[in-house]
Amino acid sequence: MTTNPYSANIPDGLKISIADALTLHGHLENQLVELIWLVKGERGEQRRRTAKKHAADHCKELQGQLEALGWNVPSRLWDDLKELRDERNLIGHGAWGMVSGRPTVVWRSRNIGTETTVEGEHFSDARFQKFKLKALRTLSNLMGLRDALRANANGFQWRAAWQPDP
Repeated sequence: MTTNPYSANIPDGLKISIADALTLHGHLENQLVELIWLVKGERGEQRRRTAKKHAADHCKELQGQLEALGWNVPSRLWDDLKELRDERNLIGHGAWGMVSGRPTVVWRSRNIGTETTVEGEHFSDARFQKFKLKALRTLSNLMGLRDALRANANGFQWRAAWQPDP
């Protein structure tokens, strides 16, 4: 087995937290795509075109579609999705390492540094836990939205029944 010198000093627990966060966010992105398919009634090649768009575009498209239909989805959902996407990008695109025994991530899009310095962010276990809890709550809300959309096709009014967690 080949040893990866870039991750050799990263504890297995941190690697698992990174993988867990990325996996969870993948479920969020998948749910957004499926919601767009549901709202727009997409089939076949239309689905492929939608799925190939960027996650930020999925949020904008779904929000626009729901607003056009008169569905009043709380802005908190869209804010949470943006915050989660920003953290996911740092987690997924960043270069991870340990600095003074602390998990640290550098992502040049966020931390340019200088010609002689590297700027990174400490990413504690508490920060991972906050990400995961927010992602789980948001995913639950998206699934509730999906169920409400499906039920509305049969005349059910979801607006009063579906609310995000406080």
